[in-house]
Amino acid sequence: MAVTAAVLLFTVGKMFAITMASPLFAYSNHFDFIRVESCMGLWQDYGDGSDKTAPHVAGPVNRLVLDRDVRMDLCVVSLDNLFPYIATRLHRHDGHVDFRQISGLRIAAALAALWALIAAARGRGRSLVVAGLFTAIFGEIGYLAYFNTLYNEFTMLLGAFVCAASLWLLGTSVARPPRRLLVLMVVGLLMLGLAKQQYSGLATAFGLCAALVVAKRWNARRAAATFALVGLLCPPVFAVLNPSDYGLQGGIKMANITDTFLGAVLPAAKDPASALATLHLPASCVNGIGKDWYTPGLQENHPCPELRRATRARLIPLFVSQPGTFFGPVSRAIDLARPFPDPGYGMFEDPRSSNDARYRLAVATSFATYADALPQPVFRWLMSVAMVSGVVASVWYCVKLLTGRTDRLGIDLLLAMGGITVLYAIGSSVFGDGVFDMTRHASLWCFGLATQALAILVWIAAAVLRGGRVKTGTTPQS
Repeated sequence: MAVTAAVLLFTVGKMFAITMASPLFAYSNHFDFIRVESCMGLWQDYGDGSDKTAPHVAGPVNRLVLDRDVRMDLCVVSLDNLFPYIATRLHRHDGHVDFRQISGLRIAAALAALWALIAAARGRGRSLVVAGLFTAIFGEIGYLAYFNTLYNEFTMLLGAFVCAASLWLLGTSVARPPRRLLVLMVVGLLMLGLAKQQYSGLATAFGLCAALVVAKRWNARRAAATFALVGLLCPPVFAVLNPSDYGLQGGIKMANITDTFLGAVLPAAKDPASALATLHLPASCVNGIGKDWYTPGLQENHPCPELRRATRARLIPLFVSQPGTFFGPVSRAIDLARPFPDPGYGMFEDPRSSNDARYRLAVATSFATYADALPQPVFRWLMSVAMVSGVVASVWYCVKLLTGRTDRLGIDLLLAMGGITVLYAIGSSVFGDGVFDMTRHASLWCFGLATQALAILVWIAAAVLRGGRVKTGTTPQS
């Protein structure tokens, strides 16, 4: 219990030190704030005469004005919008909103989730694993920098933590899990699946896995059906809330598919003409290969307008006929996933804050700092091993589950969740958005890799505590 308390005390202290700092430590606005600002009329005031819809890449600016100029054609409906919306209810028209009011609400949500999961853990060793998963996200400087922003990442990150911790607790419980743990799993699925379209599919994977666990271990059919239904509904519900043929979403759809097909996949094709035929695209699209949405002149004169009707399902036969169109973009995406956080995002409201002791300590105690320091070939190998081992561990865990065997240490489950998270983060980024802004789109790779590192630590701790022998069926104590 003392170890768990020490880990959480340090992590929560780091959360407060970074998110409550003044001047701010946070990601700057690279345009995407508009997707939230427009939903509730809460806009940036840069104080220099810049248009409120403009990006501000130099650094965060802690001035938000509630002018209630709502523009639904630019709005992306997300569960994460709840936090800035609550903050706006505390202010009058034209009132100034401090970003830290929003991050304060987010901290409260994260701590509430942590408390509920610790209470459901029922065991010191189990609580320590939950604390480890919490630290893997909320002790990471690259994730803490989202708290004082209007990006939708926070709720996605919180959902990933709740889903991973809940699933591990479900998979390692000796007794039938308490009802509150089942509720937490559903809440985690909703947060992960309705925060960002990119990660709604990961919620589906978590939901189906949780359904299999409770169905096979306790024959809890109602809970299994609920998990599966919530997970499967997340992608279509998000799509209904944000139709791709309306307003900003239409442009986002065309930008993403352009960057995926022309910018990432087709440049890796050995036979471009055959690849275009496989994708059901005209030969004239060859002129666009290698270009992306931000290539000068492309948006005004798109070289392949037929992409508007293309689907990513067409990529599957292309991957089979030309495997390089899969492995090439994935390898490129891994290379571009670092450094994390992305130095292209100004993170300091006052540039002098880069020397602040709080920031330097947070960086020094972040997992990504050491992953970023690895030579590129080593990092590429590590990420590849993580993804492959995630698939192998997932299959192994399912086989054990279906044959009535379980590992109460949950090492295989941690390896599976971590590896699949890395694979999903990289795959959904490069084949969903192309390689543009990879460090932000694929940022969940860090949590996935840290989760696998946690699995190794659990194994080592169990081996030490048991004289070097890990005996399946005994829950470790901290």
